[in-house]
Amino acid sequence: MAAAFPDSPSAQEALAGFLHANDRKEDALAIWRKLAEKADLTPTLNVARSLSARGENAVALELLAAREKDFGDNPLFLGQLVAAALHEKQYERCLPGARRRVETARSASELEAAVAQAVTAFKQSEKIEETIKELQAAPQRPVQLTCLLAELHESLGESERADEVLKIPAEQGETLAIGQ
Repeated sequence: MAAAFPDSPSAQEALAGFLHANDRKEDALAIWRKLAEKADLTPTLNVARSLSARGENAVALELLAAREKDFGDNPLFLGQLVAAALHEKQYERCLPGARRRVETARSASELEAAVAQAVTAFKQSEKIEETIKELQAAPQRPVQLTCLLAELHESLGESERADEVLKIPAEQGETLAIGQ
């Protein structure tokens, strides 16, 4: 099928999966790298997910990092990038993406997913207290980062402090803060 449809990303994706499953890992990785090299967002994410599903998170991270300039403000892209970096324990690589994903959230569901992933990233990297101090020191912070600050407090068992952080934005009618 892949030979009959050499320009079909789906056929190439299927071939890569077949090759990977049949101990031709390097051939499969070459196909996935080529597919992700100049693809739009969705095919790039599909390749990264295929790689991650097969335990190839390091390669997924490599491909996503190469495309960060193109898609670095997209929450789905950032979520995949952070997930791959977390799996590889590359915390310095994932923390900026986790924070950017929170900052770019525009809906309650996007924010909830972004904050949950960011809290996991900051927890695994042992940077919760440092991040709390940084966010508290900010003279002004967007409501998304205020929600992150509240969840970081919550992750430390500081529920009253978390509620206090969200009180003012919630009173001002910030729907993202109300949802938290």
